[in-house]
Amino acid sequence: METARAYLARLQPKTDWPAIFAGLRAIRRSQRLPEGWERDGSRLFLAPATYSEVLIVQYLLSRSHVHGGQTLEGRLTLQELIRRLRYGGYLQAKAIPAGDQFEILEQLMDQLAGGSGKVKLYYLVDRRDFLEKVKSVYARYAA
Repeated sequence: METARAYLARLQPKTDWPAIFAGLRAIRRSQRLPEGWERDGSRLFLAPATYSEVLIVQYLLSRSHVHGGQTLEGRLTLQELIRRLRYGGYLQAKAIPAGDQFEILEQLMDQLAGGSGKVKLYYLVDRRDFLEKVKSVYARYAA
């Protein structure tokens, strides 16, 4: 919910999102809204393209957490995310061709950033645990 609110606030900064999200229990994809959003009781309905973009942002944030977070669709792998975006028509609407999943991810980042050149995508690998194991092995041999 926090991620969805932050992304929607970035899309539409003049909207009073704290008031809209007050008492909200679920965010759903709407098949009847061509664009925008609509609140119905304790549910917020988003247009398919907006819902897909929120899902992408949530996926990226969930991968930055130590134990993996959850998106509106639950825990997603990159392959599942791409499959859902393809099923929802987002990839076709944004003219992202089929190909390697990492190329698709980079193209998605370009779309969210507003075009190529505005964002650089870096892949980081945390190897601190591995380095600690290597140090302990060398310490054993040195002793």
